[in-house]
Amino acid sequence: MQQKSMQRFPTPQWRQVQAGGELPRVRSGHTSTCLDDTVLIFGGGGDSVYFNDTICFNTVDDQWYDLEVDGEPPCGRAYHSTVLIGSQLLIFGGWKGDQFLNDLYILDGSSGYRNDKYSWTVPKTIGQTPSPRAYHTSSAAGSKMLVFGGWFMDFCNDLMVLDTESFEWYVQPMSGPIPKARAAHSATLHNHRLFVFGG
Repeated sequence: MQQKSMQRFPTPQWRQVQAGGELPRVRSGHTSTCLDDTVLIFGGGGDSVYFNDTICFNTVDDQWYDLEVDGEPPCGRAYHSTVLIGSQLLIFGGWKGDQFLNDLYILDGSSGYRNDKYSWTVPKTIGQTPSPRAYHTSSAAGSKMLVFGGWFMDFCNDLMVLDTESFEWYVQPMSGPIPKARAAHSATLHNHRLFVFGG
């Protein structure tokens, strides 16, 4: 029996980045998303405080920057999800300290990094909006956002889809053995397959 060859990465090496600029406040439950050469960090919490700031890390010059964004930002939250589709970051759900959320915000970065033209928008959606939740995952599949699992009074195992062309929410029909309800798992989309692990 012929074994499949495994392509391995060269041996990686960790190093601590000596970054410039003002360090973000200590936090957990935030999201970190790449847009070109920039890492955008949104939200998170620490010491019973929930943040709604958007912070940039420029991977070219290893500098931290606060991002100025037009429009009304989301409320502070943690354990939400953020997914990049095109040049738009879609932020969904989370926990704001006293309430689970199921709102949807878009951070539009279509004009590029540090151009003072980022803006928050709240898209009008149709269809079946997911229940409020946190500790879920969101994955980009072309123009669609796949939301799986999470916690809202109990563990979830539904697969909700947002079509970002029509902004319609719907429940994705599934076959086969459906994963057990879970939260704080991971989900990675590869070659049209969504790999869900742990939780």
